[in-house]
Amino acid sequence: GVVQKAAAENPNSADIQANLAYLQLLKGEDGLQDAFASILRALQIEPSHQVILRYLADFSLYFKQEEVEKLLREILAQDPHNIHAYLALGTFYYNQKNIHLAVETFKHAYDFEPDSIEISHSLGRLYLYAYEEAKERQDKYAYNYYVMADNYFSVALGAAGYLGGI
Repeated sequence: GVVQKAAAENPNSADIQANLAYLQLLKGEDGLQDAFASILRALQIEPSHQVILRYLADFSLYFKQEEVEKLLREILAQDPHNIHAYLALGTFYYNQKNIHLAVETFKHAYDFEPDSIEISHSLGRLYLYAYEEAKERQDKYAYNYYVMADNYFSVALGAAGYLGGI
């Protein structure tokens, strides 16, 4: 179709590769291998492409997980300030149910962009998840996770301008 033609005409466009990856992901399992190839091409063109990094993280459960983690770590080794790669890696760890590594990864992103609504909200969500798990285990420190979640949600609301009048 149109996107395939555009990809043939503009093979060095990360945006077109992102659209191509999306269309391939819509095919389900049949399109996963081609989608991963499009994602890899897009990341070679633009390693900080937000949409492609999000696809990589969101669909990491369907790709070779060792390759996804390695790729994201390589991107961060080349550009340690790549916020979108940190967000993708944090999402990857969350999808793996590795909350500790997800929190640590999102904290790195937070260090670079403490006013980011997305990062603060993600940290709040992760700490809330950790709180629920700790509460089920009757962990005596469960409330600490709740406090951390509340702090990050407050930062996110403040960054969004919702706490201006309080």
